[in-house]
Amino acid sequence: MLLQDQVSVQAKAKFKLYPTSLVGWFYYFRYRIYCLKSSYLRSIRRAKEQFNYFLFKGHVNLGDFSYDPSLGKPRGKSIDEKYFSFGYQLDFKDLPPNLLEYIKNLETIIEHYFGCEALVSKPNLWRNFHIDEQHYGKDIFSECFHQDLVRDHLNMQLFILLHDTNEELGPFEFLPYEEQSNHFDYYRKRNRIKPKANSIALVGKRGDALLISTGYVVHKAGNPMPGKHRDMLSLAFFPKYTGIGEPFSNL
Repeated sequence: MLLQDQVSVQAKAKFKLYPTSLVGWFYYFRYRIYCLKSSYLRSIRRAKEQFNYFLFKGHVNLGDFSYDPSLGKPRGKSIDEKYFSFGYQLDFKDLPPNLLEYIKNLETIIEHYFGCEALVSKPNLWRNFHIDEQHYGKDIFSECFHQDLVRDHLNMQLFILLHDTNEELGPFEFLPYEEQSNHFDYYRKRNRIKPKANSIALVGKRGDALLISTGYVVHKAGNPMPGKHRDMLSLAFFPKYTGIGEPFSNL
């Protein structure tokens, strides 16, 4: 017999023994409080279990889809009126059919992680350039380790490489589970540009993809070498209660 069932039997027995007395009502209300407390603690545990470390790797054929420099607008901070990152947003209809299908196929994974219906934001394309050493670490284009706290921790992002990417191009970086668990206090202040021990870089071939829980996993943008740049596509996903994005049915 479960502990809660045992408490229920004991409470009901004592209430029957003292049906009209203060003692009977005392045991009855104590039982109700126990039930409410148990339900609350289960809800908290369920919520904590959802804020977990999650990543999923894949690959998609992009065809001739790529970053268009003529559409890029400055983003982030500028130094002496110079910007180091540019980007623009597209409608879903502007994506190649196979890329759109790839995104749709992630719906079940994302909603399982959220525990509810998910919304998807419009795709963004980014191009990052080299930041001089004296300015690197001033959070110019998210180059400091951080978590994405939008409404809460529950959000995810899909990153897709728009060209073959190596360490020289300043790839996206994130912390391994052990690094984040063991040294989280080190990353609490958003001014860390180097990992305490190690990080993982999103390097690979054009079309390689990473779905990651950016609300929980500590991550950052890398810094391309001088004369280099890095292009990437990203989409963000949020629980329906946030109202951020569109239903998957609109894709």
